Amino acid sequence: MVDLGPIPVLVTGLRITGMDNAGTRLNTFSVYVSNDKSTATRFDINNTCAPLQSSPPENGTKSVTCTQPLYGQYVYIMFERKDYLTLCEVEVWSSQCALCPEKSQSPVGSTSLDQCQCDPGYFMSSTRGCVTMCDNNMYRQTNVLKDWAQTCGPDSDQKCATEQSSVDGNQESSLAVDGLGIPTSSSCSSTLRDLQNWWSLDLGRTIAISGVRIQESMDMGKELDGFSIYIGNYNSEIDRFTKNSICVPQTEPKLVNGIYEITCTTTISGQYMFTVSTNNKSITLCEVSVWSSVCKLCPENSQSFKGSIALTDCKCMSGYAGENGDNCVMCDIDTFREKDFIDMLATDKPYIVSDAVDWNQTSGSFNSLCNKQTCAGNTGSVVQGLVSTGTIAGRSNVFDNSPSLTVLALLPNATGSPMFTSQSTRNGSSLGSTIRPIYNKTRGPAGNSEVLIDRTRFQFMDAGPLSLNIATNGGFTVVAVVKFTGIMGTGEVVLDFAKAWASDNTIIARSGLTSSLYFSIRNAGTECYVTTALLILPQDTWLNITATYVATNRTITLKIGDYLISKMCLLHMADRTVVNTFVGKSFLSTYSFLNGAIAGLFVVDAYMKNAETDAVLQRIYAGSDLLREDNPFSIKRELLLGTGLRMLCSL
Repeated sequence: MVDLGPIPVLVTGLRITGMDNAGTRLNTFSVYVSNDKSTATRFDINNTCAPLQSSPPENGTKSVTCTQPLYGQYVYIMFERKDYLTLCEVEVWSSQCALCPEKSQSPVGSTSLDQCQCDPGYFMSSTRGCVTMCDNNMYRQTNVLKDWAQTCGPDSDQKCATEQSSVDGNQESSLAVDGLGIPTSSSCSSTLRDLQNWWSLDLGRTIAISGVRIQESMDMGKELDGFSIYIGNYNSEIDRFTKNSICVPQTEPKLVNGIYEITCTTTISGQYMFTVSTNNKSITLCEVSVWSSVCKLCPENSQSFKGSIALTDCKCMSGYAGENGDNCVMCDIDTFREKDFIDMLATDKPYIVSDAVDWNQTSGSFNSLCNKQTCAGNTGSVVQGLVSTGTIAGRSNVFDNSPSLTVLALLPNATGSPMFTSQSTRNGSSLGSTIRPIYNKTRGPAGNSEVLIDRTRFQFMDAGPLSLNIATNGGFTVVAVVKFTGIMGTGEVVLDFAKAWASDNTIIARSGLTSSLYFSIRNAGTECYVTTALLILPQDTWLNITATYVATNRTITLKIGDYLISKMCLLHMADRTVVNTFVGKSFLSTYSFLNGAIAGLFVVDAYMKNAETDAVLQRIYAGSDLLREDNPFSIKRELLLGTGLRMLCSL
């Protein structure tokens, strides 16, 4: 048996060498690849790489190609007859690309596991995995190891300042960050031989540093030989090697081709990095890169959701104003900014106040349904941190009782069990699977409820037959907060509205058995669709999904978090009447039922702008009833052209 290590390897074949005088012993064996060492399963038929090998080896060597490539940690060679098994050399190889570990990805053409970097929103909690989401009030934007040594200057696109203890000829310290990576003296920094030689890098601001990559010179006598690395915020001669933290103590062994890939024993925050000789020899550096794989703190007085992936996910707290991800300035005298949506993450239920005479503070709702007519008192009053519903972004209310408009929403516990319905049928019979999905009021992305759908129980919901006037009303919009869990299913379906398969379907589903999502609208059998890139659909992660179709320009768009893909359809999508509006199930039998959870789902046969879909997402996270037109829950915000979202203090 060969143990390949903790990360399963895609095994496609072996090369086995036996003794010349024992070559005939290599003609009756089988090869198995497994992820466990259990005697009960190690030789299971599903773990068979190569069944019985009966042909004799050539010159004592036997090459074996797996009948099917298998992922596994353990490779077994089992002799099929009673005799000695003599092996002089065993090589395990793979001719196919292996998957990066969970929650990580790599560039095209990657050649090593080290190039698999954590997905946005995750950080490396061990040397072999990206399993931990950034906590609240933190973010991680990129899955690429950003070289912070090249991010100085006013536009963060210049090499950072460097110094060294002495200069050998014209080999200045700045050559170590010239971005060329040429391992010759003309492109490398170098000190003279002296006591305690050092080279330093000034990053211009404090960075959470995870590691350093150093390329040494290939010129004879210019090798880097024994050094330590210090990181911190002290740059004075007295403090730099006493108050700064050690990334790694004395480092001697080289990696391939003169490259040192150094991971700090723990992540260290600092502005300065020092490379110090530990043997009084010169320090020659051809390229130095500083990287970070950890989550960064949001700016002061701002906060973010768990798993945030961008600086702009950091929003100013109540009492402060500023652009997302920028400085948050305290509101001036005689001004205020109310409680924002994100401030309510820690509460089970938003606390809403209103001066409307028919507002019931105990139940958190209006005693009467005003139907948008004038009610007693000020039904549209300001609530704590929120403003009333009404027009959004200058458009008529999306909840208008227009006879041509169909609005659907997931109501987690409307009749004792989850249902997908419109306002007119919300009190009617509940359609869907015999065994209904499960409602959990204390779970979900913000602890305000979720609906659990179990594929093994064939669970789904259905709003029944409806008319979707996507041409007449100018478009179509879906807003959903979904989490895929457990084992991926082929074509795993979020929703499918149609008469039958390939008959005016509107589908959101997993693309095959991949980590990408697919959004499609059909006119009869003619399809217009978009598919996201791979690795956009992580398992066990809450995803904000928005899918839209704009009738005026025939544009179909799918957005997941900050990722967006769109294209123009060849044909205009027509109005349609559907027989079923499935959630968690498709008309196509080969598509899998959904296995996961839905915190909220909102569908309307009209195009909604970003400000409107954002407001719906916020209502989902707060556990709000998406069909209640008297619900005063929406977000106060101002939109500035070209700058996106900005929170402003009010007089």
